[in-house]
Amino acid sequence: MWRGYPVNPTDPNPVNPNLLPVLVKGKSGTDNHLIEADKDEDAKAIVTLYNPTRLGEVITGYWKGVAIAQTVTLKGDESAGDTIELNITWDEIKAGGPGNVPVYYTVTHPDFINVQKSVETSVQVDAVPITLAVATFPDISVIGTVFMLNCASLRKRKSDGLIGYRVSIPASGFLVAGENITLKWVLKEADQTADIPGTELTATITIEDGADTTGIEWFVQPYDQYILPAQEDSLDGWAYARVVYTLNINNIEVESQYIDTIVGIQDLEEESRTCNITSLPEIP
Repeated sequence: MWRGYPVNPTDPNPVNPNLLPVLVKGKSGTDNHLIEADKDEDAKAIVTLYNPTRLGEVITGYWKGVAIAQTVTLKGDESAGDTIELNITWDEIKAGGPGNVPVYYTVTHPDFINVQKSVETSVQVDAVPITLAVATFPDISVIGTVFMLNCASLRKRKSDGLIGYRVSIPASGFLVAGENITLKWVLKEADQTADIPGTELTATITIEDGADTTGIEWFVQPYDQYILPAQEDSLDGWAYARVVYTLNINNIEVESQYIDTIVGIQDLEEESRTCNITSLPEIP
């Protein structure tokens, strides 16, 4: 039974080495690399045809595993070595995100039994901005309509008795096991501009397996140095906590969006005093 052209010597493996890899070009004209100048622009996937071609064969491009909208159906008068172009819209590019994006194409026909698939081309996408989500505070309190870190947000770590606030880094494909993440915390005055001296905390940790799906938890401590100054050393008796984190992505240091959260650690019964830390919820 006829199984479709071009002949695949590795059948039933769908990847056919007789199909040349696709070539991707953006507005900048750089081979297989979309740079900043290509931002917001469509790109083209150039397919060099094989031998033999057949009337009715359909060429479909795939960007990061997702079929692009435009396809090409062969008319039957093409020859080996001819090229066809598939348009990849900016929305399709953007949806695939930044980094190394696999691109390939398939050849199908109504009479095909097996789909023929080209080998993948790795396209470096620097045109899509990298946006790292803000960190969050899992124990944050809500007072009316205000989100804040207060006495109720404090936790005590069982392993060493240290007291602090938990910070969560959202799960992301950018959290690659074995790579490093740098986390930063600082208290700021009410103007959200001036740092409160001595409250800058920087930690660099190795990302563990599974962080891409579960995220990362960071414990800001000790309390006396990085949290208590929100009341004792600030001009207004309260402060903002600013948290950002940095990842190395494609050899570029990328900083997350920052989050500023109010830190108010007055004792609810006596505002001149700070939190009662003798009995706090514990974490491992």
